[in-house]
Amino acid sequence: MAPGHLFEWTDRDELIRFLTMVMEYGWDAEVLPAVQDRPSKRWVVVSHDEWAEVREVPPQELR
Repeated sequence: MAPGHLFEWTDRDELIRFLTMVMEYGWDAEVLPAVQDRPSKRWVVVSHDEWAEVREVPPQELR
């Protein structure tokens, strides 16, 4: 498992500073938001190649 950081909703300023460092230093990062302890269907991927994208979990196939 890769290292990670957990930010609470009260840590907004720290999260912004962290994401700023990710972009300034060219690190790879994934932001996996959760609402009420449930993972979101969307997340943000930041690449060291100077791009970022929002991804969404594909809907599950009905059986």
